[in-house]
Parts: sequence; C-alpha cells; structure tokens
Amino acid sequence: MTDLAERVAPDYVHVAKTARRTHVADVPGGRLKWYEMHALGVRIPDAEAAAARGHLTAALTAGEPALSGDKGFVIHHRCGDGHLLLLCTWREDNELWETVWQSAGGGYEPVVRADPHLPTYCVWEMGVVAHEARAWSRYLRSDRGREAERAYFADHFAGEV
Repeated sequence: MTDLAERVAPDYVHVAKTARRTHVADVPGGRLKWYEMHALGVRIPDAEAAAARGHLTAALTAGEPALSGDKGFVIHHRCGDGHLLLLCTWREDNELWETVWQSAGGGYEPVVRADPHLPTYCVWEMGVVAHEARAWSRYLRSDRGREAERAYFADHFAGEV
C-alpha cells in the first residue's frame, strides 16, 4: 500500500479559494446558476468571464451538448493561468451530468476523456457541487412546482472552499 503522503507532491501548497454565484442564466435548452471560483484576491477578469459565457452560449446553441429543459449550474474555475468551464446539469431525476472545457489563454476546448478512471471535481469545486446536491435534493423532495424551482435557483453557495 502506498503512503498517502506519496500521492501529494512534496512542493504542493494548498491555497484557499472562493466561490460565488454571479447570476442565473437562461441558456439554449436550459436554465443555469453561474459560479465563479478563484484563489482569494485573484478575480476572474471581466473579459474572461464574458468569453466563458459566450463560449457556453455558442456551444449550447450548436447543441454541444444538447440541453432539453435542463436545470443545473456552471462553475467557471480560474486555475492558475488557465480556466475550466464545468457545465453540470441534473438528468435522470437525480444524476449530475457534466461537460468540461478548458482554456489556457485562448479559446475554450472540450476536455476529452477516454480513460475509464477519470478525474471529476477538485477539492474546491466539490464545495459548490456538495451545496448544489443538497439544493437539488430539497427540490426533489418538494412538490417541484414553480415556487420550488424559484427556491432552487435562489439557493446558492458563496464563500471560501
């Protein structure tokens, strides 16, 4: 068995990050909460946030992926000099489906995953995902009417992760 310490690079320094919902967006085929995530004091520049929103809108307009009344959330995660864009939608009643794009100073490219054992969420993203899982469970236990849907979209995470 491998020591746990051997799984973490000796020079790795774990920093605090923050996440906040910036808005709710009606997008082609769905409605999404939009989160920004970044290291403390290192915001996502307005131009990069606009580029990410533009990319997602263009991808959904092209049906990549095709949404059909989907509800969920997006995490725009600034990772060092790069950015990840995680589209997460609720399907099959209680499953979280995900599409990921990455950018390293240019346009966004899809993250293609062929290996059966894949990375999912980093420790920071899991703070938002855990909150959203609880919020979706509350929605599923409700009457799932208009007021319950409004409550789901009003319920958001904000804080340090």
